[in-house]
Amino acid sequence: MRRLHASATTSPLLRRPVPAWRWAGLADWSPAMASATFLFGVPVVPPGRPATPSPQRADGTAVFSLRMAVMAVLLFFLPTILVLITHAVTLGWERLATRAARQVRPLWFADAVARGDFAGAAEVYFALSPDQTRRVLQPEDSLALADWLQQNGHPRAALTVYRRHLRDYPEGPGAAEAHVGAGSVQLNSPSLATSAHHHFLDALDLDPSSETAARARAGLDAIAARQKFQIGRPRR
Repeated sequence: MRRLHASATTSPLLRRPVPAWRWAGLADWSPAMASATFLFGVPVVPPGRPATPSPQRADGTAVFSLRMAVMAVLLFFLPTILVLITHAVTLGWERLATRAARQVRPLWFADAVARGDFAGAAEVYFALSPDQTRRVLQPEDSLALADWLQQNGHPRAALTVYRRHLRDYPEGPGAAEAHVGAGSVQLNSPSLATSAHHHFLDALDLDPSSETAARARAGLDAIAARQKFQIGRPRR
């Protein structure tokens, strides 16, 4: 038994080195070796196979340094590149959303106002950015929404809609009514009486209807009466 074991461990068949031809194509198909050769410019050779110099690898050190420098530059600017890409994608989506809002939502708002769903229309309207609200409401729908907000205890929201109406239709339909509406909201705030006075005058300059003109003159009379009261009030 000992002789058989000794002969087995010292057999030349077991100690024979692996032929080099079995490693011949390993560096060509192995992904890990191919990647190492591409990134670092260092030829990868299996064990037992001599690394023969190649004319294409004579400048391996220079190739290694160049590729490492390129990788360092890419890694350094990678966060900036990602930020720019994210900003471009976000801006593109915002422009698409704005365009969709201008094309689709006027019909939705008109339908909501026609149904009397002013609360739902206001919720959707104020969820938009100021730029997205440009001409998203038709003039008559804009005035109807602003009047509803004012009558239901939302003066600041109503004033916002009146102002945006004048931004979108400065001399168009409903401009005089928007001036009167904005002035009537500001009339309730003593600090905004001057602005209300300008709104009432601007409404009269637009040749409004008799009803709108009467409301504008009533606002001007209320401001004048308030100023006379403040002037005639005795000081303590």
